[in-house]
Amino acid sequence: MEKPPTLRLLEAIAEAGCRDGVWMSPTHFAVCSGEGVGLYDVSQAEPRRAPLGTSGDVTALAYIPATRTLILGDESGQVHSKEMGSGRSGFHVGLNRGAITRLAADASGRRIAAASASDVAVVDLVTNAEWHLPEQRQAVAWLGDGVFATVGREALEVWFCDTRDRVATLAANVAAARTLEYLAAPGMLSAGFGNGEVGFWAMQDDPPTQRGVIRDPGGLSGLAINPDGKTLATGSAEGVRLWNDFAAPPPATDAGGAIRALRYSADGTRLAAVTDHGLAIFAVEI
Repeated sequence: MEKPPTLRLLEAIAEAGCRDGVWMSPTHFAVCSGEGVGLYDVSQAEPRRAPLGTSGDVTALAYIPATRTLILGDESGQVHSKEMGSGRSGFHVGLNRGAITRLAADASGRRIAAASASDVAVVDLVTNAEWHLPEQRQAVAWLGDGVFATVGREALEVWFCDTRDRVATLAANVAAARTLEYLAAPGMLSAGFGNGEVGFWAMQDDPPTQRGVIRDPGGLSGLAINPDGKTLATGSAEGVRLWNDFAAPPPATDAGGAIRALRYSADGTRLAAVTDHGLAIFAVEI
């Protein structure tokens, strides 16, 4: 049997009121809180916060490595970007109707999807096309080039950017849906629900079919997929769990506070837990 991965705490960083975070390099992690957006160099023995000059209303973050662009979503539904190399501002759109709950850039960095509690918006950075989806909400995940999943009013939905068509609907308890992620290796869409359940749908099937459920016994407040496309992390009031056999719940590792978000580094060797008390940076050991 394959040895399950484990977590080893590397850094515990105190910062009150954290909301979201994103890896900008293997050693640098950005976090948004009531203090604005700050950057931590977690390779240092005592990481210090470097302000990025943004306001305290930012609620979600994403990052495009190829262009070194930080994407920020705020409480009023505005989404804008900052070019980290030059420090210049980039695009700025205001399509969403409420505070941004999730930002996601596709693999190419061409498109940005923003979800709020009321709607979803997609921006194409090449064509400058803007697309507002008023019946979707809460979460969004890219499944491939121009294909993304959302939480609809009655089902999970899959959309294609080129035609702006809905190409699949997946029956689920959407009222309890919290987050969406994609496991690329098996081609599975995963959806996390407030009761701790995570459901999986095989996207290679036509139509997509549900292929099982796991349950974090502590509830669910965070979900992340390792870049290996196989290992899943869940966050709850009890801490962080790493799943790779999807059988019995693995033990939880304490993160020092209520988890708001989980984020893997690009190489999958680090996992950041954003909590209401700050950050917990873990080494992922196989």
